[in-house]
Amino acid sequence: MWSDLFATGFPFVCRLSHGERQNSKGLLRVISRFAKTVVVGSVSCGLSAVLWSHTAHAQDGASSGGESASSVFQFPPTTAEGIVDAVQITRKLDRPGDARKFLAELIQKSGSPELTDLRLNRGLAIFIEFNTDDRLQPEARDLLKIMQTALPQRSQEELTTFLQQLGKNDAASRRAEVELISAGESAVAVLLTGDPSTPSGKVAQDILVTYARDFRFELIRLLPTSDPSTQVRILNLLQGTSDPEIAIRLLRYQAGGQDKAVQQAASTAIQTLSHGRLYAENAEQALVILMESIESLFRRNGSQAVVVPSAEVSDAPVKPELLLKAESLIEDALAISSDDARVLKLKTLLQLASTSPRLAADPTVAAALTEEEVVEQLRLSLHLEAPVASIECLRALLLSNKSGAEEAAAGQVLRQALESPDARVRGLAAILVRRGWPVSRRTAVQRTLTAAASAPVKPEAVVVSPNTERQLLISHLLQDAGFAVKVAATSPEGFDAAASQLNCDLFVLDLTTTTWTADSALANLRADIRTRNTAVLVFGEQLDDLRASSLEARHGGIWFVAEPLGERTLPAQVRAMNLPSPLMTAEDRQYLQERSR
Repeated sequence: MWSDLFATGFPFVCRLSHGERQNSKGLLRVISRFAKTVVVGSVSCGLSAVLWSHTAHAQDGASSGGESASSVFQFPPTTAEGIVDAVQITRKLDRPGDARKFLAELIQKSGSPELTDLRLNRGLAIFIEFNTDDRLQPEARDLLKIMQTALPQRSQEELTTFLQQLGKNDAASRRAEVELISAGESAVAVLLTGDPSTPSGKVAQDILVTYARDFRFELIRLLPTSDPSTQVRILNLLQGTSDPEIAIRLLRYQAGGQDKAVQQAASTAIQTLSHGRLYAENAEQALVILMESIESLFRRNGSQAVVVPSAEVSDAPVKPELLLKAESLIEDALAISSDDARVLKLKTLLQLASTSPRLAADPTVAAALTEEEVVEQLRLSLHLEAPVASIECLRALLLSNKSGAEEAAAGQVLRQALESPDARVRGLAAILVRRGWPVSRRTAVQRTLTAAASAPVKPEAVVVSPNTERQLLISHLLQDAGFAVKVAATSPEGFDAAASQLNCDLFVLDLTTTTWTADSALANLRADIRTRNTAVLVFGEQLDDLRASSLEARHGGIWFVAEPLGERTLPAQVRAMNLPSPLMTAEDRQYLQERSR
């Protein structure tokens, strides 16, 4: 498989930016002086390789960084500092595959003094930035975890002692300042306890102001439990972070009926951070803004969901980054109105979307809902394109005692489920209809059941090329990678083959095919629910790169490989592309297969 399950996000801490290093030579000398005292523990980090197949080629994938790097740099960097710069460059060049290779190289340096020096010099801000880019996962998240543990973790008692040593203009004070800065977010709560009217509190405030952007997520986390005066202080610090994305997290303090000084500070911070683009006149408007953002996060998560690529699927999967953001906004919305029915439905949907994606798993969250609530949540999940939530609802309906009162409403929602671009949702809906739920779309039901009953347990692919040799080469490589492959000489034949599969995970298209233009072929794929989300790999001459970019802009989900295609080089090229994982595990496919016959 090509990509891994999203891991949880990690807390965000501080850095010394390049500009700050240039303007803080004295502080750097202090950091340099005490850098030798840092002890780096060994860090174990579960980085999964980006694979071409289920099991094959894993070692090749882990060692192919040079192939990717050489496509951008004549002399790929080898130092940790140089590799970080290379990640930034490849991101700006829109080459996430190359960037992930460089991140993997940094991960291989885990536990080395070089990475410790990088943590001291760069801080964590740059690694936090990498982690916010979904295209760089899971390497960016694994690297962030490593960088967070690259320095010794201080206890709150130790940090309090360091706070007390500030402001004395001696070696102990300078060391304390370095320790507090290096501790990052874990020192924020302690720094906030400093009284700015005292020498130590003044230095603590200076640290908070200087590193407010790096501390911003911890400051937001501390806001709800702080007293009003500290809330005002935190809001004033956040105002200087220049991060427009956090402005929405402050709406609850502007509209939630807090202390007047808190409301004013929140309003000023929102105005400054959003450049006047975010405005809520009252609590109701704030709720509308929050709910629109939450719904957008659900849709984005559904469009890029990554499925666990093995049989060992957890019943309590790690929550994707976008759903973690949605969870925070739901908490904000409930702080404004704890009994708003719309927000409570979104909270339940989040719980449903955080369950296991396994089709054979027992319903958990949905099992506690009434049949009416399950049907309503299924409707909402289909509307917001939250397939895991839809799967959880359908699992519950499969075990429910169908009641006459809910048949009509359920039948209407099941018709929508049969039109879902997610094959898992369509398959479960078709099985429900087969068991007697009232739905009129018998053709769609039979088509889905037929595809599921005859489907292999392997991920499915289609190769389209008028060139027989190319067909054989690519289909051979895909079969070695664990795919069930169909071949076609023309685009219409390829489309029919893909649409007949339970779920076509990969559509490989030769740009020289002439029966349909590539644009028409891709338009047909995206117009049909059965192939709307299929990953497309197009290949052609090197000059076709711009043409492929144009196709990607119009149709999405397209990757390009330039000829000549080689049996040894093509897998390495594809591994660097960060293609999505196949949608279903073998167990999911077998589950649908057995229940569709």
